[in-house]
Amino acid sequence: QKSLLGLLTEVRVYNASYMSFIDFESYFKQSLTSASSFDMIQTYPNPANNIIYLEANDFITDNSIIYIYSSDGKLVGEQTCSGDDIEKIDVSNLQNGMYLITVKGSDVNKNGVFIISE
Repeated sequence: QKSLLGLLTEVRVYNASYMSFIDFESYFKQSLTSASSFDMIQTYPNPANNIIYLEANDFITDNSIIYIYSSDGKLVGEQTCSGDDIEKIDVSNLQNGMYLITVKGSDVNKNGVFIISE
């Protein structure tokens, strides 16, 4: 069984907002070895199956939007943030796999990864 980082190094996701491929290997090696890892979105449980929770950490406002992209770059979920300290996100409609989660707002553009596994 491969580690999460091992899986991430094999996946490239097209992110329409950046108009380019995201190289997970570079993204996570940099994030795991630098202070920028504190800027990553933390979701739990991970892996998940029906619900994930996102800790706002004072960077998410009620006008921020959460986007979820499949590993092939398709937008598969979108939700306006409630402004609460912890955002609850229903992912019960997602199939097993790895997903990119992005939070965008007037002052924020943060990314993270979560896995759906039943």
